[in-house]
Amino acid sequence: IDNSSKEIFDLSRIVDYFVRFEKNYGLGKAYNYAMKMALSLHEDWLLLLDQDSKVIDITEMLTILKHIPKDTCCISINKSHSSIIKMLNSQFFLGTGTVNSGLIVRVDSKLHWNEDLFVDQTDVEFIVRNVIKLKLGNLLIYHKDLIQHRIGEGEREIRRFLSKII
Repeated sequence: IDNSSKEIFDLSRIVDYFVRFEKNYGLGKAYNYAMKMALSLHEDWLLLLDQDSKVIDITEMLTILKHIPKDTCCISINKSHSSIIKMLNSQFFLGTGTVNSGLIVRVDSKLHWNEDLFVDQTDVEFIVRNVIKLKLGNLLIYHKDLIQHRIGEGEREIRRFLSKII
């Protein structure tokens, strides 16, 4: 889901589905739209990334999804930007917070984002409400980063990429 980026290269060639909003409605609305779409397509998991993130190892990410406990609401592959409680096993920590970028969310109609909040508030509120208050499942943190997430770098990275093409 593209929230009406000003500069964007043609993602439609490398993704299964590309939806572009005519204006920026905020992260909550984009994430909720993606969840509804994933539900209609009978997907099991939804990966959230933003313009500041690059996936490091897609193969490892797909492998971990095969071994997720049933009581899991979401998995962060962005350990560097997560709050950890304790180690569960050699692969996962139990977490209390993370940013949305690098979050793999179980596709579930009960899970949704507050559309009235702005950027970082969306991250915190989603975990607090769905994981901590409603207890819809655990937040697991993978033992290492599988994405590079440089907050605020997305726009500069896109500009560098585009300037090399032009």
